[in-house]
Amino acid sequence: MRQRDLCHRCLKPRVTCYCGDVVSFRTREDLQMVILQHPLERKKTISTARMAHLCIENSRIISGNQFDGYAEVERLLSDPNHDCVILYPGLNSVNLSEDKGALDTLYRPGKKLVVFVIDGTWLKARQMMRRSENLQQLPQICFTPGQVSQYKFRKQPEEFCVSTIEAIHQVLAILDPKADASILLKLFNAMVEKQLEFAVNKPKKAESPSIRSELSQR
Repeated sequence: MRQRDLCHRCLKPRVTCYCGDVVSFRTREDLQMVILQHPLERKKTISTARMAHLCIENSRIISGNQFDGYAEVERLLSDPNHDCVILYPGLNSVNLSEDKGALDTLYRPGKKLVVFVIDGTWLKARQMMRRSENLQQLPQICFTPGQVSQYKFRKQPEEFCVSTIEAIHQVLAILDPKADASILLKLFNAMVEKQLEFAVNKPKKAESPSIRSELSQR
């Protein structure tokens, strides 16, 4: 079988590559987004975490399904210049949409705020948290979505669920309003529309000779 021609940057087939729509920006110097991506998500050609990482120059993306003893994560957690939190809607999560000032209790002046974001299905995200005691010990933050997810060709499990890139946009809009986080949504929406257009106009597979022969004999 002939392999699809993939873009080595976004990992999508060239026909639906979105790299031409990528606009990069930086968050403020005392804020860093770190995406913890489940290995199964890394293999998907439609990965909104990868999209966000390509846009945010000073972001990081780390692949794994548990992070206890994971050197790259432990370095971030143990850095005395960092205050770390995780985006996770737990019972004790600080809702940034409802109480922006609550973050002051988690984030000290002069420290870099490191926001860990889990990228995976809801099931995988819960498993990653259960397997990672170092993540469980972090203060948790969440937000109230301003609108339903625009992931038009992928159904979300609940109305309040959004894609990774939409979640990062929501958090940055609160934590770093001077950064043009709308860039993330513009890229995401462009990708969604391009994917939908491709699905509508995708050429139908030609019938095999054996099928055509069988049909002609009926």
